[in-house]
Amino acid sequence: MTGGSSSASNSESTEPIRIGIVEDQPIFARAVAGLIDSQAPHMCCIGITSTPEEALQLSVRHTPDIMLVDLRLQGEIRRGL
Repeated sequence: MTGGSSSASNSESTEPIRIGIVEDQPIFARAVAGLIDSQAPHMCCIGITSTPEEALQLSVRHTPDIMLVDLRLQGEIRRGL
């Protein structure tokens, strides 16, 4: 088919989807990051944090496309996430 489909141009992008992980269980966080980096060539893990405060710093510093967040984190600004 000819014609410019926006979904076709998105799938051909060379920039990986940048993912940040917010998880207070380090083994689980590293496992998820490893899966992202090794099994999904169009995605990359840009960082792992364990607190909501660190998550905000990560998002400002690295501007991820997606943040995977553990909803049972502890911290002062948990409600702000």
